[in-house]
Amino acid sequence: MRLKVLTIAALAGVAAAGPARAEYPWWVIGQHDLNVEGDGRQVIAVGSAKSFFAVRICVTRQPILIHQVDVRFRGGGSRTYPLGWTLQNQRCTGDIALSGAESARQLAEVTVYYNPAGLSHRGARLQIHGR
Repeated sequence: MRLKVLTIAALAGVAAAGPARAEYPWWVIGQHDLNVEGDGRQVIAVGSAKSFFAVRICVTRQPILIHQVDVRFRGGGSRTYPLGWTLQNQRCTGDIALSGAESARQLAEVTVYYNPAGLSHRGARLQIHGR
């Protein structure tokens, strides 16, 4: 009986130690409206001093074909993530883990390469989320 109580107390302490990475909230760290007049490349400056483990790209209004995402980090360095798939309206990519994701990174900007030919005059809204 005493062993069960100690085991439960130890497990409760581990669970209360801190949230798992998957429980961190997603923050909108940048957004831009895309239209047919764009050149297929959109640079979105990240106006947050927070550090992030992962990003995801979300789209609203209409689907969009995203070719790749380039992430530039504060303090130097960058990383390219080839995607090559269509994001449907009201959908997001999966988690894009940042390099060195064992520790969070500060972002300077995110560049999204997309196909503007499929956009209507209404355009699409692109959002960058980070956690």
